[in-house]
Amino acid sequence: MNVLVPVLVVSLVAGAAAAAADGALLGAERDAARAGTESPEDRDDARRTLGFARLLAQLSVGVALGSLLGPARGPLEVATGVGLALVAVLLMETLARAWGSARGAQVLAPQSPLL
Repeated sequence: MNVLVPVLVVSLVAGAAAAAADGALLGAERDAARAGTESPEDRDDARRTLGFARLLAQLSVGVALGSLLGPARGPLEVATGVGLALVAVLLMETLARAWGSARGAQVLAPQSPLL
């Protein structure tokens, strides 16, 4: 097995976890703003850190995918690479963030020592 496959999987999971936590923080901020108990600035540092973690994970996934696929020799290989990259971003960013936002505190509880 290629050594980049575990890098790809770990990066996908780490990016999805960071996006889910960020979505949960956004949900918690909305709830706190409605209740008037917390200002959005209170969690700004955690959200910046999570954004940086997502960026690193996305870069790692891109490098791993690019290395696994190798140089593109035709339009079909380019389309395959772009399609895989879009699926990775959809899983890592959009779906994970929506899931975290919907789950809220359930997602934050296990990750709270890291935040």
